[in-house]
Amino acid sequence: TYVMYITGIGRMAADTPELPFRFAGWIFHIHTILIPTLILLFIWSSDKARLRKHFSFGIILLLLHGVSGMLLLSSRGAMLISFMLLMMLFLVTGTITKKRMQLFGVIVLATIILFPIISHYRYLRAADLSAPIVPMLTKSINTVFVELSFFFETVREAAVSILLRFTGAGSLFHITGANLVPLYTDAFNISVTRFFTVDVIGFSPEAIHGSAPSFLGWFYLVGGNGLVLTAMFGFTVFVWTFWRLLSKLKLRCLPVAQALFLWWTFSNFSEGVLDRLYLGILVMVGSIFVCEWIARTQEAARFLKVSTYPKAGS
Repeated sequence: TYVMYITGIGRMAADTPELPFRFAGWIFHIHTILIPTLILLFIWSSDKARLRKHFSFGIILLLLHGVSGMLLLSSRGAMLISFMLLMMLFLVTGTITKKRMQLFGVIVLATIILFPIISHYRYLRAADLSAPIVPMLTKSINTVFVELSFFFETVREAAVSILLRFTGAGSLFHITGANLVPLYTDAFNISVTRFFTVDVIGFSPEAIHGSAPSFLGWFYLVGGNGLVLTAMFGFTVFVWTFWRLLSKLKLRCLPVAQALFLWWTFSNFSEGVLDRLYLGILVMVGSIFVCEWIARTQEAARFLKVSTYPKAGS
């Protein structure tokens, strides 16, 4: 996260710099997908081995990853997105407990409360990217908490905004209200995400901002209702095929791979940048490969250790 902060990659309200050898893309995908997946592998391994301290440390790592994204990159949903991945893991392993649901509830509540603070914090940093973090954050907190009634109003708006964002309904409201003709073949020559940001939402073309439509919204902008139905059918077949493929591969880190795939599916369906969908698939497959390599390597090392130093009486 700090590398992204000092280079300006993925920083909200700031233009992404051009780096050689596509380093900006590499760093962005490593931060958003690979590192959370590796932390998830650590949490799953600790939970499976019943190592409570290691499990708690993994949760702290995931929390730090989300908080650092909020503070350094001004990402309002970084913490919630990280813990949604964790809940996907608990879901596929059947280990959802009352305490774990309470933990996720605390994260959701914290995200709602911090949402207006980070929003104002983002605007302040956009005006002066070199400004220190602590004074800007303090100023944002003081602004939001200036009146109790104003605070509750901003929290209510934040809750609605988060609900609309993670369900994809917000972008659909914009699209249906714009009453635009689908792009059809023109979609090959432009960025659909940029078209949605400028022509649908109404941001200035010079604005350093990008809003991605939901899965349904993206295909509706490109080809209308017909393409939406076709895309839904194709996406369902893809999800079903990939899920069966994961089970047949007999992965050592299968629950982690399944959790990542569910998280990736949800992210793209609710608010995904589909202009380069293949990149997300490649990064997801690469992350699963790295986790599987680590799992098999550690399994082999443990086998060699037990074989070389047998237990007494064996």
